[in-house]
Amino acid sequence: MSWRLLYTRARAEDWVEIQLRKHDFQTVHPRVRQRGGFQPLFPRYVIVGERAGWPLASLPGAPGILYVVHCGDAVACVPSAVVQAIRSRMDRRGVVHLTSASAGDALFARTQRERVRALLESAGAAVPRQRSAAR
Repeated sequence: MSWRLLYTRARAEDWVEIQLRKHDFQTVHPRVRQRGGFQPLFPRYVIVGERAGWPLASLPGAPGILYVVHCGDAVACVPSAVVQAIRSRMDRRGVVHLTSASAGDALFARTQRERVRALLESAGAAVPRQRSAAR
């Protein structure tokens, strides 16, 4: 199975995951406990398993999904090892507990920005750089 990365509308990750599962797609959408409840480990991103016969090309038109992440002209692929690393840290409810011991792995960093950057880099996608302040 190939693992792809979907970019969703803001706060639509849960809904997108539910819709994908209804269509028998495998998904990885870990959450973390933060102020006021649970938040996505990778805000606005859902990892989806692409199966033969179910082209992801039709997904960007689906409600909640903005686009399939690309690396140049090719669809970005999340390595199976990364998916396994994420799943190994998820409890049965899909929650990842961030600890000081996980600080060495950027996928499980304390800040959302670092986690998303590590996920995009692992998938071979271009990572947007921060604009430096004009002086």
